[in-house]
Amino acid sequence: MRKIFFSPIVLCFLSTVFMLSCKKTNADIQENIFDEKASITSQSFNNQVEYAETNLKKITTEIAKLTKDPAFVSFIHSEVSKKFDGEFEVLIDDLKKKSTWSSKLNSKLMNEGLNAFKNIPGQGGGSFNPQIYIPKFQHDEETNTIASTTSNIVGDTILFITYGGGTPTDVDKFQAYYLDENNNLVYWGLVNEEYANNHEVWITAINDLIGGNQKLAVAITSDCMDEYGQPMICSIGGGGGGSGGGGGTTTNPDADPEEMIMQPHPDMNTHTPVNCKIENMSVRVHNEYWVSGGSEIAIRAKLHCYNDRLYGQLFNPPTLVGHKDYTSDQYSGFIGKFIRKFSRYEVNHGSLRLVNYPLQVGWPTDNTTTAPIYFDYVIFERDLFPAGRQFPMRQYRDFINPGDPLSSWAQFYRSQDPAYITNTVKNVDIYTGPSPFPTYYNNRTVNTPADNIFFDLKAF
Repeated sequence: MRKIFFSPIVLCFLSTVFMLSCKKTNADIQENIFDEKASITSQSFNNQVEYAETNLKKITTEIAKLTKDPAFVSFIHSEVSKKFDGEFEVLIDDLKKKSTWSSKLNSKLMNEGLNAFKNIPGQGGGSFNPQIYIPKFQHDEETNTIASTTSNIVGDTILFITYGGGTPTDVDKFQAYYLDENNNLVYWGLVNEEYANNHEVWITAINDLIGGNQKLAVAITSDCMDEYGQPMICSIGGGGGGSGGGGGTTTNPDADPEEMIMQPHPDMNTHTPVNCKIENMSVRVHNEYWVSGGSEIAIRAKLHCYNDRLYGQLFNPPTLVGHKDYTSDQYSGFIGKFIRKFSRYEVNHGSLRLVNYPLQVGWPTDNTTTAPIYFDYVIFERDLFPAGRQFPMRQYRDFINPGDPLSSWAQFYRSQDPAYITNTVKNVDIYTGPSPFPTYYNNRTVNTPADNIFFDLKAF
């Protein structure tokens, strides 16, 4: 073989080029990581799931390594048993605050995994909280079984599932892993809910109840109206206490631009106003996979006049002033307002629970032509991240004003799943004339026990 010799000067030059190349490559890698985080909410749902699972797997790996110490297992048992959100779950960030284990939970890989879910920009972004959930503990409590304090899997092996929001491998089965002697997570097999209810399985996922997104108070000014008094999409001033505003753009990733410029109807708290609430509710269908625990039930809603137009006015031609939405007490952004979390056990048994959730207060009842008599809502299972889609729910009216085009309304919400129910509450009987709300709706059941979700309305 022919040998090639380089002079010292050439070797020095090649060495410098190689070092610069390595430095550039590392910078590119860091830039790619940043770009991935910056753009993840605009990518496909599958890409979001892959992003979530990749980073959750880092957290799972570090947690699994620590389970070799029985004291750490007992620590996790103790922390999830505090049920900070009503189920046997604990946030990883909360675990890191415990002085005994904070240093061991502060590894490079752990921090990479956690930081990947903080301050994600874009619509559907925000800061999200990875957690550990133990279904067996939840099941034991709900079935009045004495909760096990140690693993009862053969060989005292804890299984680990990383759930980033994707569909199960086989119907309701998810891939489970165990930690081998070399601190590697090794595939164990597929696990379903029944197995997890009877064996110790730790699930790493995103908590759907605790998020970093908050509603922004904004000011509505005359600059946001067109020549017919209709709201336009304007630049929104964020923060503050609901006055001032002006300029800038919102930083709330779940803010709905249309909702943010809605106005309350001027007749609110007049014309014999009443208050309306959901008194009891039950959820009968799981829109959430078992690896995520219970179902976070949320609502979005807006108010409309009888013909969905400005103050119910008729115009000739009727298209002069178009569809008019009025803000309701359920102002929330795409994420919706949280009603209640229903556990897997409650959903399985269709348990009727007292929620006393207020829907609307100061609602006019004796002016059917100009007051907002429609409370149009969508109730759904809320997902924080990956959210994937905002389902547009369009409902058509069962009442159409003569001469008007077909009347309808639409509502977007943040979830991976179809809505439980999209419907309307009317505070008067518009077909036969005014009817006081307390008489017409008090003790009225909105839907039937056969529906996916059941609740009753009360005036209060």
